[in-house]
Amino acid sequence: MWVIPGAESYSFGMGGSRNWVEDEPTSMIYKGQFFPTKKDLKRLAGHFTIRYNFEWKVKRSNKTILHLVCLIDNCTWKLRAVR
Repeated sequence: MWVIPGAESYSFGMGGSRNWVEDEPTSMIYKGQFFPTKKDLKRLAGHFTIRYNFEWKVKRSNKTILHLVCLIDNCTWKLRAVR
């Protein structure tokens, strides 16, 4: 299981349900959210960035951490998930 820990600055979205499988794939990314696999987490991040029109890159990725950051100048979006 992968989880997004940390600050409220990770909170985005329009959803009300806290189960990512039940929500529309792009509806929400929030702290404390769980993902079965890293692939699922990256897929949701990809849908989210398409919906909000920006790009991210992987800053760090290994078996226990995934850290994504925004590629746009002056964009402070980032996401960190741990296993």
